[in-house]
Amino acid sequence: MTLRSSSTLRHVVLTGLMFVPLTGCFSERSFKVDFDKIQFVGNEAGSPPSSVRAWARMVHSQLEHLLPLEDRMMGPLTTEELTDANGKPVDVLAHFMKKKEYLHTLIGNAMGISHTAQVTGDTHCMDEPAPPWIGFDDIWVPINDRLSLSGRMGWAKRDGRIIPSDCIVILPGLLGDNMRVRARDIGQMLVEAGHHVLAPRVSRTREDRSQIWGHGLQLRCP
Repeated sequence: MTLRSSSTLRHVVLTGLMFVPLTGCFSERSFKVDFDKIQFVGNEAGSPPSSVRAWARMVHSQLEHLLPLEDRMMGPLTTEELTDANGKPVDVLAHFMKKKEYLHTLIGNAMGISHTAQVTGDTHCMDEPAPPWIGFDDIWVPINDRLSLSGRMGWAKRDGRIIPSDCIVILPGLLGDNMRVRARDIGQMLVEAGHHVLAPRVSRTREDRSQIWGHGLQLRCP
């Protein structure tokens, strides 16, 4: 076999070397929360942020030091920094020194691919519901005659009794649903910390039946 160039050989060698340590990194993982390592964010200004963007800026300024050195050197971008002073979008790929044609390759984006695989997995709620979450109940919340909210509810309790507390809603987000281990881990952590948690799936009903959007399931609404 004849290799066309030395660069081709380098790519083959690099791919082989990277594949060995990364073979175990492309599967979904559980990310349990260590309460001893939680860092609280304080409101240094004394008044609550006026917007989500202001909140993100405040949080970033207090937690940036926890990022890996390489990420800090590149300079993370908050929402406000995605446009320049003239309102034009910044070149995100150039900022993080990435090439579009290599984003789906191990050579150009090994960490990005492995991290995506670890939090998204390869299973979905297409043919059957997600496995139960310990301490959570599957519930229906009627909104109106045609719309109901289906989701998983975790109640914060003390001595076996439900306590007054805020309820945090976990939205699936990109590439997510209640099948995801990361959603389960976050929900269970928040309940353990004393919050009620709802992980919803929005459904539209027709008579007494409901179809979960995007999951191909038919569930009967009580």
